[in-house]
Amino acid sequence: MNKKLNILLLLAILLTIIVVINPYYKIDLLLIITFLLGVGYYFLKDKLILIFLLLRPTLDYWRDYNLLEYKNHYLNINSALAILAIIWSLSIFIKYRTNLKKINKYLILFFLFCLFSISYSFYPGTTLIEITKLFSIIALFSSTFILSYKNIINEKSLKISLFTSAIIPIILGIIQLFTGSGINTFGIHGRIYGTFAHPNVFAFYILFLFFIFIQDTFYKQKKYWQENSNLKKIIYIFFIILILATYTRAAIIGGLIFITILGLYYYRKKTILILLSLTILYLLFFPLNNFLKNNFNYNLQNNSLISRLTKTDEDSDSWAWRQTLIKENIPIIKEKPLFGYGYGVFAKIWEYNRGESHYWDDSAEAHNDYLRLVLEIGIIGSFSYLLFLFSISKNIWQNIKFNQKENLYLLAWLISFLALSFTDNMLHHTAVMWLMWSWFGFELGKYQIKK
Repeated sequence: MNKKLNILLLLAILLTIIVVINPYYKIDLLLIITFLLGVGYYFLKDKLILIFLLLRPTLDYWRDYNLLEYKNHYLNINSALAILAIIWSLSIFIKYRTNLKKINKYLILFFLFCLFSISYSFYPGTTLIEITKLFSIIALFSSTFILSYKNIINEKSLKISLFTSAIIPIILGIIQLFTGSGINTFGIHGRIYGTFAHPNVFAFYILFLFFIFIQDTFYKQKKYWQENSNLKKIIYIFFIILILATYTRAAIIGGLIFITILGLYYYRKKTILILLSLTILYLLFFPLNNFLKNNFNYNLQNNSLISRLTKTDEDSDSWAWRQTLIKENIPIIKEKPLFGYGYGVFAKIWEYNRGESHYWDDSAEAHNDYLRLVLEIGIIGSFSYLLFLFSISKNIWQNIKFNQKENLYLLAWLISFLALSFTDNMLHHTAVMWLMWSWFGFELGKYQIKK
């Protein structure tokens, strides 16, 4: 033990000397991160995943600072962390190789299709970078599954890591909310984004943490939350305010889907009544607003949040824009329907093939995971992804039958994710996917133990 500590101390001194002498701060930063993770591995061993999950959301703040550059490709802090997470995951796979057969076979098939697409990709460099991001998600999901199955990590430690990871993003989000320093998009001012590149990513991150919190407070009925029900309600409201302050309609819809599924099972009559009330309120809104505009010169849609929820336009966040995007991509997909153009290249392919109506769009992204995957890896590769999602749904359903009360929220979460994937590039939001799939891996690993 003392020998290892002496080696760590010697490495720390050597690192300090290098940082002082070396004029390139980016290399210094990369060495410091590697050293800290090495120290983390010394103390945590297989539990190092908790540090990766803890760091990822905060480090997203420095996504534009590149550590290395080669031609038109860059290695930023997030990419470096993803590579280190992959290396650590590979060590887990080697150490527990007898458990690899329990990893979802359709997930492996989906990844192999993406990997194979490098051989014919129109932009091999871009495909390699995007596959690395995807592999980091798959690696963490599989590693968490194995570590949960082997009972090496527990639910408490994983929750502490995930919720602690949100502290700095939430603090920055609150500052942005009160100072009005959020992002301005499509006429909406002050959309909070925390440490992330876009308010949508922050909204999905908070939404998925909210799902975990609901599981902890609603399903488990822990004594602490029973005794502090007012605190629980305050935290519920706090999560909702953060999501609303991002003005992300997809996150609101995803949350409603989640709550509706749970509500229909536990409080069917109340849920149906609330849904009918919301529908009636929405239908009455427009004649009421017209009445106020015509008679009192007051427009309810002057409120940014109300406008965001009730108004559609031709900007790139509208449903009409997405429908047009699908129609215009169909001819491109038909040219390479089986295998596509290479994983991760949608933006580049669409940028050079889009029509005049989309020429000035601020983004060439698909805003639809299913559309993106069909164009990138074709019908066959996309089908493997759907098989993976279906198999996960099947496992969760079996889990629900085994322990119905505790695990229904996982199915509601997955259905919400499936819906969100129609509206956004969910697989591109690495920090969000690390959170979601590490949690799913942990829960499915627990189910294997029970099974």
